[in-house]
Amino acid sequence: MRFKLYPIVYLISMFMILNCNNQNVIAAQNEIMGGAIQKYESTDSFIIKFSNLIFEKNGKEIKIPVFQGNMGDVTYREFHEYCYKNGLLKEGWGESGFVSDPKKVN
Repeated sequence: MRFKLYPIVYLISMFMILNCNNQNVIAAQNEIMGGAIQKYESTDSFIIKFSNLIFEKNGKEIKIPVFQGNMGDVTYREFHEYCYKNGLLKEGWGESGFVSDPKKVN
């Protein structure tokens, strides 16, 4: 009886581990909320409300702090994907810069 119980406990444990692992992977993906990225007037400059903009180069991450940012971190790739998807930039184009919100600086 004891030996028949071990495979059942093992299968239940593996199911629980795999189930928890999938939830962590889903939670790790960043979702950019509306209003976190705004176009500055009619230029290709942007106001971003993130704490850090993360560039990836040769497998290394470079975190650039953002003045007045308070919405967590975002990667440069995620920023571009959001801009392309929402029509803020044309596909293959880049931004000309980032500006701080002039209403909050004063």
